[in-house]
Amino acid sequence: MSSVDDSIDGSFAQVAAPRQSLENKIRFRPTTQVKFLLLKALAGQGSAAPDQKVRQLLDIADFSVQSKQVQILSDEYFDDADFCLQMSGAGCRVRTLGSELELTVKALTATKVFGVFKRQETSATLTLQEYQDFKQSGALPVAFQEHGIPIKGPLQLKTTIINSRTTYTMVKAAEQYLLSVDHFIAYNSDRRNRSRDFVELEIEAVNDAALQAMSGVREKIGKILNSERNFRFSTGSKYDLAVQALHLKRNPLLQDLLSDGVKLAYIGMAVSLLGIILTLPLSAGTQFGLCIVVIAATLRLVFKPH
Repeated sequence: MSSVDDSIDGSFAQVAAPRQSLENKIRFRPTTQVKFLLLKALAGQGSAAPDQKVRQLLDIADFSVQSKQVQILSDEYFDDADFCLQMSGAGCRVRTLGSELELTVKALTATKVFGVFKRQETSATLTLQEYQDFKQSGALPVAFQEHGIPIKGPLQLKTTIINSRTTYTMVKAAEQYLLSVDHFIAYNSDRRNRSRDFVELEIEAVNDAALQAMSGVREKIGKILNSERNFRFSTGSKYDLAVQALHLKRNPLLQDLLSDGVKLAYIGMAVSLLGIILTLPLSAGTQFGLCIVVIAATLRLVFKPH
């Protein structure tokens, strides 16, 4: 039985043959220093490739890397007005990869443990018309409602995450894993505000041998994280991070007022600085130059995306 409110009509039940799988990943995020090392390696500016840097930092040099893939992903996350999906550890995502649209619904299957995400996934490819119908109606296809995820009303677009993902296939004996380095930014629904950039790493078990070894992999990584402090386990999904970073649960009017208040504070500080500069015993040229610097910095702060 679906927990979707009866008032929501599953208006495009024709989405064919959703695929089901079990998400079983370990996620962790680097410290600021390691983040820059990884991004430098991704850009080809370091002496080591990102997979070598990660294997060095995580002491997993005994894993061989067999292939590499780089993708640009656009992920739209949907939720109801009360953020019931986010609160329950579930998720609803439409991923755009090239010309393909894929709808994925995730339901939590086990209690959250730091860094470990175990969720049942149901995915299906959408046509452009099905995608547009979904965005307009906010109704999940019937096949997706069987998850029993808690939805109190129509789903709405909450955030879009643009992610540059570099994925490595890692193998150790019979175990096969995917190591992904994600560099992403989250935007609110109208693209007016954005978060700072984040880097997250994921290790995903691909075959049964890797699934059986995942607890040992997590324990090993946990010991390294505790001793080296180069990374920390993720405590939430990318959607959780976007909700927090963009203050999506804050009343929109209050958010706009607070944003305007911050901008006014910047302008007030700039006016004070300009007044101080004009009272200093400096040449007119120096005063003019300093004033230009203050004005330029203030304009950048006031008009930058938040």
